[in-house]
Amino acid sequence: MNVMNKKFRWNRWLYLVLLISAVVLFPQQARTQTDFGSLYNLISPPVVRIVSAGVGSGSGYIIQNQSADGNSQTGIVTACHVVFDAPLNFSDRAAPPLVTVTFAAWKPDITIKAAVVKCDAANDAALLQPVDEHGEVTTLGKFFSDLAIKTNDRSLTSYPHLYFGDSSKVKPLDSVFIIGYPGPYSELNSLLGHVSGLLPVPHVVSERGRVDRVAYLLIYDGDPDQPIEPNQILQIQTLPSLDLTGIADLAQNILASGHGLLLISTAQPLGTTLTGWDATSVKEKILQVQERPVRLDVSIFGASLIIGPRNGQTGSVSLLRTFFRVDAPVAPGQSGAPMMNLNGQVVGMIEWGVDGLPGASFANLVNSFRKSLFGE
Repeated sequence: MNVMNKKFRWNRWLYLVLLISAVVLFPQQARTQTDFGSLYNLISPPVVRIVSAGVGSGSGYIIQNQSADGNSQTGIVTACHVVFDAPLNFSDRAAPPLVTVTFAAWKPDITIKAAVVKCDAANDAALLQPVDEHGEVTTLGKFFSDLAIKTNDRSLTSYPHLYFGDSSKVKPLDSVFIIGYPGPYSELNSLLGHVSGLLPVPHVVSERGRVDRVAYLLIYDGDPDQPIEPNQILQIQTLPSLDLTGIADLAQNILASGHGLLLISTAQPLGTTLTGWDATSVKEKILQVQERPVRLDVSIFGASLIIGPRNGQTGSVSLLRTFFRVDAPVAPGQSGAPMMNLNGQVVGMIEWGVDGLPGASFANLVNSFRKSLFGE
């Protein structure tokens, strides 16, 4: 009997130790499916589908921004590339571009027209406001108040919205929710993932103001003023597999060795047109570049880069953006979707992902674009 009692006590203490260890080591497991379901029900209604003529479709969300002085502003936030195909020319337009916004999480859903009132091209973030029946830009509060009177549905005056969180407080391994619409006719899609870490990605800013994201680094031998032949290419490195916070020092070392460095970029954030930027010098720790035309020659035998000589346009790698890297597999159409912490606060916004590469989804940091959209 004593042996049995000792065995029972040992098993009981072992079970207790294992239980405590599970709670300490895996705190997220304490959340039940019901908890996540309740959170989803709270944060999904403000997420919207956005369709832009000539651009495509994406996601967005209603946000109420609380400023330091206590004032609040409400609008629809999305990625700039979702609503405008040439963000750098945004300020040159006589009228803001219009897009279609569908509140598809509502039953029945509501579709409205909205104007792109702000576009922060450098941080790929845009602010939208609804357009009334007269074609005038208004506020969400006024729009839904008028719609409530028109439809005799008072519930529309309390439309749902999200709040910003502090992206500087997000740490690796933090759990996050991503909710969006992967495609123009898809249902609302939710993802639960984790932040892998922060990834700095170099961008080229041309003298004309165009912003390109660097996608490849190419080291070569040859005359900078002549086309680069395939046999002169020494190495090609795909980004974002490298941490390039020290890209100016890297370029200076390569140039000093007698080799050339070509940065191949795409129009931010998901453009398919390639642009080459040849490293020329480093001034005040900023890498200076000069454009080279680059195109991808695709045939039945494969693909090869056609790289021409330098031309006159110059630029610099002076904009180094940082993204959250997330292990959730985002899909096309989820650009502009909110990335939320488990308190339901928006801490990031989905911008791009790499097909077929696990853990290669990237989100803007809220702190990088909040001020440019809401002026605080």
